[in-house]
Amino acid sequence: MFSKILIANRGEIAVRIIRACKEMGVQTVAVYSEADRDALHVVLADESICIGPAPAAGSYLNMSAVISAAVLTGCQAIHPGYGFLSENADFARACEENGILFVGPSSQVLAQMGDKLSAKEMPDGTIVPKIKISANPGKITNPHYKKVYRLYDKADGHAMADLICVHDEVLDENRPMELFDPEATWKRKTFENYTLRELQVPIFLGGECVYTSPGTAQIRAYCKEQLDTLWDEVKRFENPHTYYVDLSQKLFDIKQELLAKKGGNA
Repeated sequence: MFSKILIANRGEIAVRIIRACKEMGVQTVAVYSEADRDALHVVLADESICIGPAPAAGSYLNMSAVISAAVLTGCQAIHPGYGFLSENADFARACEENGILFVGPSSQVLAQMGDKLSAKEMPDGTIVPKIKISANPGKITNPHYKKVYRLYDKADGHAMADLICVHDEVLDENRPMELFDPEATWKRKTFENYTLRELQVPIFLGGECVYTSPGTAQIRAYCKEQLDTLWDEVKRFENPHTYYVDLSQKLFDIKQELLAKKGGNA
């Protein structure tokens, strides 16, 4: 456990971190730009140090200035908050190289998951699932390369649920399908006597275009076919308890694992 930490952020984010550290008995160092000299986080911290001019590029995003401030004040850890340098693999690596604990994921994890793609294929062919986190749970992305299936009732052809799953999952429509709400996993429903239809089709595969744009007649026929299920499509927005848009268990588990890694040492 560390006894002194630098908060590489400002405003409410920094204030919350400082208050939490005070409750834990950890000394805090605030960094600030010339424009934030009298900001609340500067006043509340045990120590403070100016790291540059008003533009964030010259202060809060200046990695060398932040690292230097931590070294000069004897901090054992840096908390980046969110935004600014919180998802910067180079900054996390610089902390590691200077013997400073980066409160967050390791530099290796950030390097693999550092952009907004849902997955990344490594040189050896390994697919690394990625996730984008947010303070707003509704903005947290679903990781990995995915495909989407719609479940239709065999009896009347009406749509019953949508299932988002990992690209290589194999589903068997001859077996009961249990779906659950990813935000309230106790809400579960088992579907039987259904058929599956994949909603996404590949456009490029192996560098070749494998998709043929349908003609007007095909589109017209498809739209006519979908009229019978349209009510169920609309109904899910008015009454979400009758229509399910869920993650497969495999995708849900991957997402939880990545969220745990994103928490790092926090």
